Amino acid sequence: PQADLELTKTSSSPVVRPGDTLTYTLTLVNKGPGTANGVVVRDVLPSGLTFVSATTATGSYSNATGLWTLGNIAPGTYTLTINATVN
Repeated sequence: PQADLELTKTSSSPVVRPGDTLTYTLTLVNKGPGTANGVVVRDVLPSGLTFVSATTATGSYSNATGLWTLGNIAPGTYTLTINATVN
C-alpha cells in the first residue's frame, strides 16, 4: 500500500524583533496505510535567522543543508522543532 504524507510548518510568533528566539515546528503525518520509504524533508532557514538548535525524536536534522532525514516511516506523526535567533 502507498503512504499519504502531509507536511505543515508553524512558527511561534508572527512578529519578531532582532534578538528574539523564533521556534519553527514541522509536523509530518503519514496517513498511511503504507510505510513511506527514504523520506527526506528540506527546510532551510531564511536569511536573517541564526540557527540555535533542532530537536526531533525521529531521524536527524542538519542545519548546514536544511535536511531532515527520516528514512522509512510507518503511519503516524513526526515532528521537528527548530530554534533560531532573529538577526
